[in-house]
Amino acid sequence: MKRLLVVLACALVLVSCDNYMEETYEYVTLRINSEDGFNPFTFGDVRLKLDENLTLYNAGSDVTEMAFFKDLIYRIQMINKIPDKGWKDTADCVLQYGYVGRLMKSNGSYEYCRFYIFTIDYDANADKYVLIKYSRDFRP
Repeated sequence: MKRLLVVLACALVLVSCDNYMEETYEYVTLRINSEDGFNPFTFGDVRLKLDENLTLYNAGSDVTEMAFFKDLIYRIQMINKIPDKGWKDTADCVLQYGYVGRLMKSNGSYEYCRFYIFTIDYDANADKYVLIKYSRDFRP
């Protein structure tokens, strides 16, 4: 009986800790002035790219906007609301800063994503890159 209680207690702890686990997220490496981009949304023609000034912008045909959320992000759950203001079509990449992106759907509603700048570094060829951690279809 004691073993059953211990097992049940451990299961309860694991389930209650589940809220603190990282949600589904993805990483993307963006190189400065690369032709490659990425789409952090579940649909749409979005290709976020990075220029020499470390500015993120969309090279796709759909209109997207990004808003700064807060600095010193180290877990994706820290981005937990949609900003009321500050929406722009570009965003400056700053290490460990968080952002929310929005993409207008054809019906006028928005799909949101969230991301933060995980790393800004150089590879073995001295090419500068930014590693971004993001989650799609963000709903606070």
